[in-house]
Amino acid sequence: MKRTAFFLMIMVALGSAILACASGSDVDATAQAINDVFSKTATAAAGDDAQPEDPLETAQEKATATAQAVQVTRTAISEINTEAQKATTEAAAPVLGELKLYDVNTDQGYVAWIHQPITLSVDGYMAFDFANDHPETIIRDFVISSDITWNTQYGSSGCGFLIRSNGDQNKQDSYMALITRGGSGHLIFAILEDGEPVGGYDIFPRTNDKSFDWNNDTTNRVAVKGQGSLFTFYTNGAQVGEIDLTEPPPKPVVPAAPKTPEDQLDLKAMDEYRKQLEEYQQMLQDISDNYNALLARFEMKSPIFEEGFTGMAVVSESGDTTCHFEDTWLWIIEE
Repeated sequence: MKRTAFFLMIMVALGSAILACASGSDVDATAQAINDVFSKTATAAAGDDAQPEDPLETAQEKATATAQAVQVTRTAISEINTEAQKATTEAAAPVLGELKLYDVNTDQGYVAWIHQPITLSVDGYMAFDFANDHPETIIRDFVISSDITWNTQYGSSGCGFLIRSNGDQNKQDSYMALITRGGSGHLIFAILEDGEPVGGYDIFPRTNDKSFDWNNDTTNRVAVKGQGSLFTFYTNGAQVGEIDLTEPPPKPVVPAAPKTPEDQLDLKAMDEYRKQLEEYQQMLQDISDNYNALLARFEMKSPIFEEGFTGMAVVSESGDTTCHFEDTWLWIIEE
């Protein structure tokens, strides 16, 4: 659970840079313009700092502000390159075939974009980067998929996707899905609300996908399907997890405590045991804190982030982390 807590921390830092990190100078300017429009509109729509006492009223006002901001953003970027759309349509055949693995009706939706290969590299403590050559795209129901090749110095560092970000640098609302190498590989689905981490879900891909490779310099295909409050996660074509944010979070699985040394007179072994026990107790506290945060969010009927921006992301606990994204595409589901 230490890795989940780490990702929640990194998302706070991520909130200050979403969309400003899109690759390419022209895209940088577009992304920043979108972010400026979105942030200013959301702020204006939210009104003054007075907070109503009714939580439902607060949620409704927030939803209205977000909807208004998204609409203004759509208006600001309404001119689309039809030639680029045509090229995307012609390249969509492999996408349509892959969508069958994810139980998606290809008659209800379209390919929003197919991204060029891109490598994101960061170096240092709590470092991150984000990229999307198509920052104008706003998603609601969707599938995003990519071949991710990784090399991370630490197992808690990871690669993946930013999902339904509101683009507000001050009060970031966003989901993030990331794969990590630690513990034979994990998939973390984390939530950031009003710029604060509010919990995360930890999925072990190898339970259903024995081909998931946690080693460095290997490739896993990762896909996320989002339909309203329901998110489904896939690695290498296999469904590895499903989360419905309108349902109470599952009770956490608690790992076994470290074993007491057989020879308790062995001072070195006992010192190591005490260190392991201290780490274990901290891990139990992290697990409890994260579960309670998710449960509180569920009981408060916190709003679902219904739409926003998306892209590829890399986060690093420390050291060098490189994520290469290949054959990355976004499908918009329409019903």
